[in-house]
Amino acid sequence: MTPERALESVAGYTILNDVSARDIAAREREAGQVLLGKCFDTFAPIGPWLVTRDELPEPLRLNIRTRVNGVLRQEGDTSSMVHPIAQLVAYLSR
Repeated sequence: MTPERALESVAGYTILNDVSARDIAAREREAGQVLLGKCFDTFAPIGPWLVTRDELPEPLRLNIRTRVNGVLRQEGDTSSMVHPIAQLVAYLSR
């Protein structure tokens, strides 16, 4: 699947919080590993809603805000993501 056609296969969108145990991740990077700090149970809470593709025709214009203990830490939008949504879908669909 190419990034140009990737969004055709999307049924909908939801949100996922990619949690990391930074203390473990730092130690594993020293050992050449990259995933253990992300693999604990409950470290990828998702949803609880799904928005269908027809309800969200412009997925590249969504606000993203991250708060830690109620304090805003990051603010941006999906157009400034390091890897565009279509590229992620194409890659993960291999």
